[in-house]
Formats: sequence, structure tokens, C-alpha cells
Amino acid sequence: MTESFTPLLTTTDWNAEWMQLQKARRHRDSAVYWNERAKTFTSKDYPNPYVNSFLERAGVAPEESVFDMGCGTGALALPLGEAGHAVTAADFSEGMLSILHGELETRGIKSVHCEQMSWEDDWEEHGIAPKSHDVCTASRSIAVDDMRAALLKLTMVARRRVCITLPTGASPRTDDHVIEALGLASRVGRDHLYAVNILSSMGFEPELTYIKSSRHDTFETFDDALRIAQERGYAEKDPSADVDGLDTARKICILASIVSGRSVRLRDCRAIEGIRGILPEHTEAAALLGYSLKLLGVYENGETYTAPCLVPFESLLSATEDVFNAVSITGTAVGEVVLYGRGAGALPTASAIVSDVIEAINGTCPPVFRAESDEPDAKAAPARRFVYADVIPDAVPRGAMRTSGGGCGCGGACRPAACPAYPACRRVPAGS
Repeated sequence: MTESFTPLLTTTDWNAEWMQLQKARRHRDSAVYWNERAKTFTSKDYPNPYVNSFLERAGVAPEESVFDMGCGTGALALPLGEAGHAVTAADFSEGMLSILHGELETRGIKSVHCEQMSWEDDWEEHGIAPKSHDVCTASRSIAVDDMRAALLKLTMVARRRVCITLPTGASPRTDDHVIEALGLASRVGRDHLYAVNILSSMGFEPELTYIKSSRHDTFETFDDALRIAQERGYAEKDPSADVDGLDTARKICILASIVSGRSVRLRDCRAIEGIRGILPEHTEAAALLGYSLKLLGVYENGETYTAPCLVPFESLLSATEDVFNAVSITGTAVGEVVLYGRGAGALPTASAIVSDVIEAINGTCPPVFRAESDEPDAKAAPARRFVYADVIPDAVPRGAMRTSGGGCGCGGACRPAACPAYPACRRVPAGS
């Protein structure tokens, strides 16, 4: 007797499975988050190898119109517009569209129309009618709960062709190396396979090809990231001050001195900790909780410290990347005020030096510093406090949020009443 079985490939509701998978993932980032991230983005590197590969495969014919959903700052819209195509570039982030609009004006491109809208919006209300464009594109932008609905929307708008890219490995909100280090490979969906299966189940014949690319903001090892930073002039030949927190500590001491009107030195810092000990497990575990890890210098209630901190994704500090720096100032009446700009590289460094020289000549430097030793006190040794938490998602091994050695001695309690080092060790997710 032949044992009966059900062929899963042809009987599974792949869209239903996709929707379940989204519940297990960190929720996709909001427009507010991308508005903040947009401040760190530019369009100067477009086109790039990935964009060239995408457009080559898309095969947009001369004079064809294009609808680009999730356009971001214009990776596809800019080269398409320069080629003379009529493009509707849509994104739910006002910040992204603002950068794109500025770049369009700079380049004198008149054929690209920007439209602020999301995947879930009624596209016809935004003027995106059925069969209104020859080609529809969605490059790395299908971060939706309902894959079938998104694909059908693109199909309805396109007269001739729809071209999309989806990750073949980890979700675009994670990284393969980090997932592997956490032992969560089985939880990672192959997004492109869901799209192929969903389209096939609807009677389409999807054409599949691959573009080899890698994330620009992740690296195999800490040493690789450091080497590239040094090659770009972002880190010194001797990187100790950069990666051990001393450079950040000196900056917060200067700011604290200006604010307080007294001399604040490195030896006055409660703690000075750098980023050498940050592991992929730490960054991914933080991401699953809705945080990024940032090296912060903090002056608060008369105390100064420097350490990697858990920063909510919606904060501008979380969106500060690459060579950009941010200073967050919180006032009793005004609330938070953020100063943001480039903090490394040849020209920003030269600008800061010239500014200091001018202030020294004019005698306008704050008179709060004295000629004295600037060595950190022994009490400011690295303490590895930042990752203690009590509430860990089931998807993350509890050990991934702990560090070996160091710590403030509170055993992960990190409560004002339980921890003598509070507030320096209070970098714990809300609700823990």
C-alpha cells in the first residue's frame, strides 16, 4: 500500500506563510524612522554596480514610463530620469523624497515626479491608475505584511513589465553573518522564494535572475571595518582613541566643560568604554529589541561617561551613521535639540582645526581648561555594562544579551535601587 502524502509545494498558501513570517520578524521601520535616516543619505554614489545590474535586467525601452515604488533617495529614479524616461518615484518617507527632489533640481532632471505614498495607501487616490506606466520597479523596498497584495498592485499598474528585487538570504532588516552567529538561520525567510511561489500560484510565470551584492554597512569582522575606516581617513593609523572611547570621551569632556563652566577632564569620567568588545550577537540582539548600539558620550546631572548605549531606532542618534556625528541637547523648556553633521574626513577635520585656530587668536575659546594631566582615572576603566536586560525575545538566546566579565556588579538588575553604578549602567530597554 502506497503511503499517501500532501505535496506542500503546490498546496501551501505561501502568502499566508509569508504573513506569519512577518510576525516573527522585527516590525518594519516607520516613515518617521526613515525620515531621520534620510538625513544620513546622499545620492552621490548613484548609479552603482547594483543599480547598473538592476537596470540592465529591467530592460526599460526608450521612451517607456516607469513607476518606482519605494524609490528612497532615487537610486533608480535618477539614472532613469537622466535617460529621459518619465518616472513616478513614490516613497512613504518625506525625508527620502526631499533628498531626491533636491538632487533632481541639482541635475536639472524634469521628467521625474515625486509622490509620497505607502504600499498600503489607495494608489489611485494618488493618481497611480491601472495600466498607467509601462514598467513598475520595486528595488529592495517590498517590506510588507501582505506580499500578494503588493505584487498585485504593481501588476495592475504596469502595462508591460514588473521588476523587483528581494533578498535571497536574510531579511533586509537583518544580516546573514549576525543571524548565523545567533543560531537563528532556521528562522530566516528566503524572501525571493515566497515571491516566486506566490506569483506562480496566481498563474504568472516569474522570470528569476540574481544580482550579487552585499550590504555596505556590515563587515565580516571588526578588523575589516576598522581597516576600511582607516583607508577612508575616518580612523587614525593608531585607532586606540577611536575604538576605545577616548576620542568620544574627550569630546564630551569639552562639551561638559563649556556647559558647566568648570574644567571636566578624562579622569572625572565615571566610565570610559569603547567598541572593541562589540560582537555581532550584541548588535542583532539589540536590533530585535528595537535598538541600535551607538558609542555615546553623556553629560547628565553633573556626571560624565562614555560607553556603547542602546538607542531606540526612532531616535536621530540611532540614524547617525558613517562619518556623521550628532549632539543631542535636552533643555527643561525647549526639549531636545540636535546638532548634526560630518565629524570625520579631511575637510570636516580641517574646518574644525581652522575654527579652533581662529577662536584662539580672537580669544573667544571658553576659559575653562587648565594645563594639567589628561589621563583617565583608574575608576574609568572599561566596564561592559550596556547589554544587561531581563526581557529577551524568544527568538534570541538569552546568553546573546549578556557579556562575559566586567559589568557594574548589579548582576543585570540595572535598577536605581539595586545598582550602585546607576545611572551609568542604566542602558536597559524600557520595560525591562
